[in-house]
Amino acid sequence: MKVTKDKKKCITLCEEFLEENGIVVDKSVLIENIYSALFAGEFITEKELELDDITVAIALADSDEKISNVKEKLLKEKANSNIQNLIMLLLVESVEFSIKINRMLQKEKCDNQNIKVVLLGTGQVVKRYPIGIKSRIKALYNEIEVQKSKKMIERVQGNIYTASLYDIVELYNIIGGELFEKNVRLRVKKDNIGVASDIKQTLQEHPEQFWFLNNGITIVTNKPVDRTRNGTIYLEKSSPDSFSVVNGAQTISACHEFFYCDGIEKDIKKRAKEALVLLRVVSVEEIAKANEGFDKEEVSGMDEKISKSLNRQKPIEAEDLAYYSPFVKRVNQIYSEALGEESKSELDNRFFAIIRRGENENEGVNEFEYSLTVIARAVRASGYVSGDTWVYNPWKAINTYNADILKMNDRDLKHKELFDSEMVTNRNDFLKRYQRVNLAIYLFRKYSEHKQVIVPDNYKNVQKIANLKEAGSWYFVSFFFEHLLQIEKENKNLDACCVKEFKEKITDSEFEEIILYFCEVFDDEKGTFKNRELRQERTYTSIKQKMKSKDKKYEMIKNKVRSLYTQGENGDSFEYESYQAYAEIRDGNIILKKGSKISDTIGATCSIVVKNLRMENSDKIDADGILKDDILFDDLSIAAKFVEGARVVNGGKKWVKK
Repeated sequence: MKVTKDKKKCITLCEEFLEENGIVVDKSVLIENIYSALFAGEFITEKELELDDITVAIALADSDEKISNVKEKLLKEKANSNIQNLIMLLLVESVEFSIKINRMLQKEKCDNQNIKVVLLGTGQVVKRYPIGIKSRIKALYNEIEVQKSKKMIERVQGNIYTASLYDIVELYNIIGGELFEKNVRLRVKKDNIGVASDIKQTLQEHPEQFWFLNNGITIVTNKPVDRTRNGTIYLEKSSPDSFSVVNGAQTISACHEFFYCDGIEKDIKKRAKEALVLLRVVSVEEIAKANEGFDKEEVSGMDEKISKSLNRQKPIEAEDLAYYSPFVKRVNQIYSEALGEESKSELDNRFFAIIRRGENENEGVNEFEYSLTVIARAVRASGYVSGDTWVYNPWKAINTYNADILKMNDRDLKHKELFDSEMVTNRNDFLKRYQRVNLAIYLFRKYSEHKQVIVPDNYKNVQKIANLKEAGSWYFVSFFFEHLLQIEKENKNLDACCVKEFKEKITDSEFEEIILYFCEVFDDEKGTFKNRELRQERTYTSIKQKMKSKDKKYEMIKNKVRSLYTQGENGDSFEYESYQAYAEIRDGNIILKKGSKISDTIGATCSIVVKNLRMENSDKIDADGILKDDILFDDLSIAAKFVEGARVVNGGKKWVKK
């Protein structure tokens, strides 16, 4: 399958990327550069886009030579100490080059979050993908009708083929993760039984045996398969969910590594391309057909049922099935709504998304996107409400086991104390229950990065502190929230930028001092302390009393930690130090006051969110730039950006309490 550049999609992706980063350029200038530079294998930089206060690089990285050019550009910016200020978009046309780029970024330690690698995929146009067929088993064709709602049925047709394995692998190379859109498992990250290595070994040594040694691949499509052709079937893609591999993702991923990433010799690879695989194609077509006797509004579609049923076999895990729970759908909907309103750089740090096991494996999991198991650990360690009290379970966070914690009842996740769908019906309710999760996971990771400051020999109970150093991260999270932050006791919310501004509010040296404070509280003169004791409730209960005796010594640290609260209380007033602008907190909201002076210009790199707010409220600003009426904001940072009309990264800090 030959990939052709989707020029319309390239333009859209470039536009969206620039907008996400608060950069506005003339569209005609952008399009001209996409045609003259991007498709000619050159970078589009800030110079071509006529920008003078930001470093930008956009490239089409679809060959080894172009990846070398990208590497050269990155090393140049790194040498000039400008790598963290670089905003870069890399467009690729296959998973093969996406993997190569991400490996290069990892090797060169280019961890700038503003470097984005995007697979062009299929674009918005209808495309047809051929899969070679050796034979078809006509006796196993099947067709049924399933009622989905009162007014809709699904016509389900089943087809079984002996197909070209390489054609399916090449389809994945072009489409990427979209191919697994409806697969509840995706590629399994941890392969405990060596399935992937066995698959590769068969391809290398006995490709003719592949059909006999593999369970096969199942694809669900929303259009019937054309059965009149011999030798080829076509999968038609007009949207991301036109067709999906619902069983066999691990097979495809392992084979993709073999053909594209493992450096296999050409003659071995050529022979392996002849391998065949059992392919089942199920078409699920919706057809309007009323049935008044059907008493349900709507039931799960057959595509979802097929995916769940086929993936109940080992090594499916509870997390894979739990992904389809109402809790996950609601959390992700709230996150998508927040993301749609704000650029990623300004996203409220208290929101998060839930991803499937194995998702984003090559790219690395995005910030604020986690698996259900990680979220369960974070909720247990950072506290949840039980009745009228807050409960902290660091020992249970360590013990969290998928099969138990992610159990499903008939409708939703069983553990309501951790996953309560009724508590995520809107953004405010979500924040009351789950605003701590991102900070908890951040603290867990940061503790692991800085635990080298702990020297067990400096303590009375060397063994206890040594075990705490290696496996006490979730204990530290509970200590931080319950003893230092004490949100529930003071009825406060975390700052919207609490995670991103953590390092500025609490330096690394101060964070290490908090770790040492934690160890001091944990230390005692008792004898042996084994690692398994960290998994028992009494271990955490025993240190609570000790915490109280250390308060005065570390009062300054506790006050630093409390800077993670939202700024101010109801009724507090603020004045902006750069402008004659005024704000107050009323009912938990920020009110930019009537009479405030607003900048009459908007900077080129100002975020889209602020520009839209300026446009929506233009009638409230008079000719002299004076606000004629109050305006409500979510936080002080956005209000500051509105006042200045600029990309003020930490604008909230320019407000001075009156």
